[in-house]
Amino acid sequence: MERQGFQFVAPTTVPSLAVPPPSGIPAATAGAEADHEVIRFSRPADGTRIAYAITGHGPPPLVKTANWLTHLDLDRTTPMWAHWFDGLTRGRQLIRYDERGCGLSDWTVPRLALDDLIDDLDSVVDAAGFDRFPLLGVSQGGAVAVAYAARRPERVSRLILTSAFARGQQVRARDDAERDAAEVDLNIARAGWRSQESSFLRYFAAQFLAEATPAGWDAFTAYQRQTTSPARTHGSPSRRPWNWPRSSPTADWSCSRAASVCSPRTTPPGPPS
Repeated sequence: MERQGFQFVAPTTVPSLAVPPPSGIPAATAGAEADHEVIRFSRPADGTRIAYAITGHGPPPLVKTANWLTHLDLDRTTPMWAHWFDGLTRGRQLIRYDERGCGLSDWTVPRLALDDLIDDLDSVVDAAGFDRFPLLGVSQGGAVAVAYAARRPERVSRLILTSAFARGQQVRARDDAERDAAEVDLNIARAGWRSQESSFLRYFAAQFLAEATPAGWDAFTAYQRQTTSPARTHGSPSRRPWNWPRSSPTADWSCSRAASVCSPRTTPPGPPS
């Protein structure tokens, strides 16, 4: 496929890094669970193709929202994410997916608003056959997880957030200085992806990997280039997380800030998780 290479849809086996199995699970069994991965596709109402992966076995399934940027075929071997997946698939089933415009999902999409990302998550869990599940949101994925839990509380048994936000950077800015800083970040991202100028790209990579070496920033930049197109990065700013509106679960959820885990105030009907 143009700009993306070939996409093969079939059950796959991905070698995992060596990690200690959970207590009570033989090493061979734990390794087999982590190695078993299947990549499939779902489609929300607007027809966009969303790639999702099911890895491992064991209840309850853990659903991880997509964040910027991901690629199902690359993330398991990328130093930034590999340790996450080895830990999250021990003794449980992990469901993750590529956001629209990224990875193995369609790169050319009609819209990229927060509501569209919520619909994409709904299509993934519907296709996977899950009615109720714990939901993990990391970084930008936290905003999607919060908004999804507010819209569909009957489906989310636990809400786990880390390095997350509920409002876009420009929306949550408290004064002109913070709004200007958010605009600078956005413009640097645009300029760097247009020109491939290393100083711009390294600055942007440093926002994610502050303690990395220049070689690490360059590797992360190369990874980003493999996950999406420059056109998506410098498109309309109103379509990206910088300008996402507030979406709060506090009316229906009770949260522990120390653990960053939220639970429904009144448990919705459904099977225990």
